[in-house]
Amino acid sequence: MPDASKVRMMVQRALNVWESNSKLTFREVYSDQADIQILFARLQHGDGYKFDGPGQVLAHAFYPGDGRGGDAHFDADETWNYNPDESRGTNFLNVALHELGHSLGLGHSSDSNAVMFPWYQSNEVDNKLPDDDRNGIQELYGSKEKTWGPYKPPPTHTTTTTTTTTMRTLSYKPGFNPSRDPNRERERDLRREREQAARRRAEQERAEQERAEQDQRQRERQRRLEWERERERQNRQRQVQLEREQRERERNKSRERLTTTTTVRPTARPYPNGGHRSQGSHHKPRKPKPDSCMTYYDAISMIRGELFIFRGPFLWRIGANGLYRGYPTETRRHWAALPENFTKVDAVYENKQRQIVFFIGRQYYVFNSVTLAPGYPKPLVSLGLPPTLNHIDASFVWGHNNQTYLTSGTLYWRIDDYTGQVEQDYPRDMSIWSGVGYNIDDAFQYSDGKTYFFKNLGYWEFNDDLMKVAHARAKLSSRKWMQCARSANEVDDEERWTAPLVSGENDSAERSAATREQGISLFLLWLTLFSVTFWRS
Repeated sequence: MPDASKVRMMVQRALNVWESNSKLTFREVYSDQADIQILFARLQHGDGYKFDGPGQVLAHAFYPGDGRGGDAHFDADETWNYNPDESRGTNFLNVALHELGHSLGLGHSSDSNAVMFPWYQSNEVDNKLPDDDRNGIQELYGSKEKTWGPYKPPPTHTTTTTTTTTMRTLSYKPGFNPSRDPNRERERDLRREREQAARRRAEQERAEQERAEQDQRQRERQRRLEWERERERQNRQRQVQLEREQRERERNKSRERLTTTTTVRPTARPYPNGGHRSQGSHHKPRKPKPDSCMTYYDAISMIRGELFIFRGPFLWRIGANGLYRGYPTETRRHWAALPENFTKVDAVYENKQRQIVFFIGRQYYVFNSVTLAPGYPKPLVSLGLPPTLNHIDASFVWGHNNQTYLTSGTLYWRIDDYTGQVEQDYPRDMSIWSGVGYNIDDAFQYSDGKTYFFKNLGYWEFNDDLMKVAHARAKLSSRKWMQCARSANEVDDEERWTAPLVSGENDSAERSAATREQGISLFLLWLTLFSVTFWRS
């Protein structure tokens, strides 16, 4: 939770700005009957307008009225900055000044320089409000009155008589009746009319806001319902597809058992032209396939319930029964519409519409199964990404909030799944993913719901609750994802590339565990050799 003393200081400073531009005065009270109450909360907090975690919705406030009227709520999940000289985080003073404007009855302004402009701005705040804000607050509460010096009447000659009652002597001016001031009455009537108009306008804006918010909630409920129906339909289709593939595998196994194969030695035939291949026959040399147990991954993703791993122009496909036979194979054998000369897939993921999205260089491709969707490929800038971005490092759906994220270098973005665009308050620094570091190779959400980050030959599991990696030292990717056994000569290599993020007892414990595991493996190997020798003898 935020520092209460800093919050109190910033709120007082924001109120001073509104006070210095109107007849309003404020004082701090320790009571639940205060006109304006400040609250920091997370997600659902009892007013029907939930916060959404870091980013997007920063705060909200209620127009003057009973109950919650005038209260201002701030998202406790935001990184608030209470020092205007710092650029990191969200400037609390600017947001508080805006929300307290709502608490006083002001709506949004279309003037981009105004405090009440609806989008977050980090402009420097001083006591002089922009014209639009000053006119609005003075229309509601009047302008600051000038202070005049005390009236000094002209000297008069009076006769004072001592009695039991002391009366204050009044000096009269010709044509002036102190008991009735028409100008003051007119000003009071005008102020009363302004206050009534302000209340009516505030009630009307509050009613319009409530209607708009109710409509928005209804639209969100409808979209959520449609999305859940679509997900249920896709799950049914996926189940049917899995059952069909299972039946096909069982039929293939049955055919293999019933079919007898005969190997026929081919008859050697000389090539024409004196035993040489025809000069007109050109064969494109194939690139060597990567070593499944000693390679890093360019991209990795769950697609149609199976694990796909990409390296260069090749891919591995891993199902419920392990690695499919014949892999790795060329990626274009599955997705032929990918560019013929591409060298690697930068990132890939399956979106909520079950489309498969590939990122290659400055472009991205969207496939409906294995068919390229119309209008693709498109440039990265069409997602709202900066034009200077050369490639994407990773794309994944985070299991913590089911939102889609993209990373590149030191930055990451979040995609709005309804608009298909980058959300407005991104990019952000990758340091929020504690322990992951910069310039990762890839990341994805596995079938266990956990998120994994990859770099070089290793991977880290991410702890969503603690927002940091679950283990400081990277683990060898091939052992978990390719089911490769680690040989003795790989130990030194692994120690070299899995540089720990922390050192100390944990490091020693891991190294001791690795030594014990190696000793057990050698013992089992010796036992196996002994058994074979004994049996043969």
